[in-house]
Amino acid sequence: MMKRTMGGVLAAAMMMMSALPAAGAVDVSHLNGTGSSTLTQAAADTLPSLSVAPMTELATVVSYENGDLTVKTADGDELVLHTENAIVMDTQTAAAADLSALKAGESVYVYHDEAVTMSLPAQTTAYAVLTNLTDKHAPASLLTAEAVQKNDDGSVTVTCQSGALHLTIAKDASVQPFMTRNIVTVDDIHVGTRFLAWFDVAATSYPAQAAADRVVIPGQEDSRFLVFSKDGSQLTEGCVADGVAMIPVRKVAENLGYKVSWDGKTQTVILKKGETPINVQLGADRYHAGNDRTGGVSLGAASYEINGTSWVPAELFQLAGETISFSNGSLTLGSLMLTAVAE
Repeated sequence: MMKRTMGGVLAAAMMMMSALPAAGAVDVSHLNGTGSSTLTQAAADTLPSLSVAPMTELATVVSYENGDLTVKTADGDELVLHTENAIVMDTQTAAAADLSALKAGESVYVYHDEAVTMSLPAQTTAYAVLTNLTDKHAPASLLTAEAVQKNDDGSVTVTCQSGALHLTIAKDASVQPFMTRNIVTVDDIHVGTRFLAWFDVAATSYPAQAAADRVVIPGQEDSRFLVFSKDGSQLTEGCVADGVAMIPVRKVAENLGYKVSWDGKTQTVILKKGETPINVQLGADRYHAGNDRTGGVSLGAASYEINGTSWVPAELFQLAGETISFSNGSLTLGSLMLTAVAE
């Protein structure tokens, strides 16, 4: 039986909170620089837009030159892929591959941006190029975690592909980093994390059900998304930083029905709806329910402050019992919609 991702004291307290309309940002101008961030506001403003569902192509290599891989797609058209920031991986070994070693006519599986130029040949940005394909197994799937559930048996079920796929990753699955020495586990997959998974069969249901016992978590490219209220009006922006979807907390919390306050002595943002407070201590990846601030739950990223605005993982509100999931390229948090920024 699956259960919502809960931890320690958060489990019983937060499930009592019901979802309410709307959501938004944070204005805690009195923080005076408290907390830390690896992302400056100027950097956040220049981040690329979030791409939840890249396009896929089974293609043959034409040529590779100066970082551009030209391929011929299944319909016979040529496509130029800009590969500067792409994951280039041997799909059999999960090791990094060398594009310059590819030969003309060799098959590759590519994931690329949905935006394609009208030029001849067409051009686009590649997210991943998978080499060393085989007829025996499907290549790795490049996915973005839209919702994450921990199961009773220690496995994790990740919602992907705009809600169309529920992928269960076994507790003892092989989970490895790509081109880093970081130690990673299934617990490093959070809302907003991009990863590669191998699976051959998905149950013919909706959403489709599949199981993976092998996962690779590459380095994460930061991105941003717009935040809209239920009436479609834009409130603010969020960002995916180091593979975790982060949102400015005050307007989000207030529009979901929480009262937001600040404890300067402990450097803590306090959210309250009902009798149980949620405590967010800036600079720490521990989130607490109730007045006891020991223990708590890790959500993959510490809260931080930029220019008087406090940021928290979007998953915090999922733990609080609110609805949070991507759908059709958008992230829905309660009745709040977080949508990819248009190019």
